[in-house]
Amino acid sequence: MFQANQSFEAVSYLIPAMGGGKAEGVTELYVPAPIELQAKSHLVRFQTEDGKVYHPKVHLEFGVNDWEDYDGAFRVEVPVIAAKSSSVFNVGPKEVSILEVGVVQNREVKWTKQENITVLNPDALVGGSGHFGWLYGILLAVLVGIVIVGGIKRIGKVADKIVPAMCVFYVLTGVVILLIHFSDIPSAISEIVGQAFNPDAMYGGFLGVLITGIQRAAFSNEAGVGSAAIAHSAAKTKYPVREGLVALLEPFIDTIIICSMTGLVIVITGVYADPTTAGLSGVQLTTAAFEESLSTWAGLLLSVSVVLFAFSTMISWSYYGERCWSYLFGKDQTQPYRYIFCFFVWLGCVTSLQNVIDFSDLMILSMAFPNIIGCVLLSGKVKTAIDEYWADYKAGRLIKYK
Repeated sequence: MFQANQSFEAVSYLIPAMGGGKAEGVTELYVPAPIELQAKSHLVRFQTEDGKVYHPKVHLEFGVNDWEDYDGAFRVEVPVIAAKSSSVFNVGPKEVSILEVGVVQNREVKWTKQENITVLNPDALVGGSGHFGWLYGILLAVLVGIVIVGGIKRIGKVADKIVPAMCVFYVLTGVVILLIHFSDIPSAISEIVGQAFNPDAMYGGFLGVLITGIQRAAFSNEAGVGSAAIAHSAAKTKYPVREGLVALLEPFIDTIIICSMTGLVIVITGVYADPTTAGLSGVQLTTAAFEESLSTWAGLLLSVSVVLFAFSTMISWSYYGERCWSYLFGKDQTQPYRYIFCFFVWLGCVTSLQNVIDFSDLMILSMAFPNIIGCVLLSGKVKTAIDEYWADYKAGRLIKYK
């Protein structure tokens, strides 16, 4: 057992404190007994007692460049990069249970558990979302406020410019990577299917993976949440069923095309199994896959795309909330809501990513539960409307738009 008392400043590839990314800092390792560390470059990782806070296998990894002889022992200052997607990294005393030192050999890491090692950090960095999280929050809140004050028309104009361009870039880049590794696609699909239906995986974590999958699917395509109905209700059409058919394309594009492509890119590039990137998750793992096949510029462009996607998501959801607010309190009471929404945009930039995700999961569940019940109760009317629409379609009674 050894102790750690350190806080790491979270940074991301583009803007610190906006979605987390990497945590960077400097910590000090002190080994009271001689230890064989002949190589100049090592990986060091330590595991906390709380498996829910850090990934149970990789946790924090950093390179050790130079160990110094210090009164018969070894002492080193280590640059730290935490392989965890979060905007807060706080490791307190008596929370660390294991430290291992590894040497990279043929893209594999040989790990050796070390005993009697103390982790010191007398000059810990300020914890939280970084020194300027509040400033980035203000900037983002102002940008969001400028858009949402203009209402649905301005929101639509901004989203129309951002979303298609980012989707085209993401899909084209993903296709290029798949073409580069075209011969590996069958084995990647086999790996995905094999791991998904592996008996050990199914018995060990089937329920947990199922819950996480449903949570992330709700983030991805919003199916069952009810938000899509708010957006499509703003469309002017004589045939609601036709608008509903258009809405059905959204989960297909988001999940079947975009998410499947992302999974293939991650597996086909091998970053999920690479010791140097295996601890990453979310956008950090996807960025590593882009950079592995193309170059650093691809990761940078992906980071820009993620920021723009997040921005368009915020302004879209602001409209959903505004419609609900006006229903509850009246159409002339929307201005207070916009200020409250902008405040929460700022709050999200100074709060840990995990807390934001947990809160979002809870809120999405609170929306999905009554909405799904309503969908079931209204399913009969929906079927009647669909039957009437298809009857008119087959009879040629529908108005054709050119």
